Amino acid sequence: MAAALEEKDYLRIRKDRADRRKIRIDLNREKYELMRGERYRTAEAFSEKLYSGISEEEIKTLNAILRKIDDNLAEMEKD
Repeated sequence: MAAALEEKDYLRIRKDRADRRKIRIDLNREKYELMRGERYRTAEAFSEKLYSGISEEEIKTLNAILRKIDDNLAEMEKD
């Protein structure tokens, strides 16, 4: 997998100068920032579609209910 990312210029693989048994992997910051921006835009678009037609109040209610369910599950695990 690292080799494939190196071919796409996302990272650079090199041997450690002090210890030839080690391999160093350097991240290409420019490609990383580009990829991070793409992931953010994809997540934003997904969220917009997911919550389409649902009001902010309904989302708050859903989150409150899910927190209560999570709390209940945590209590059940203690038993």
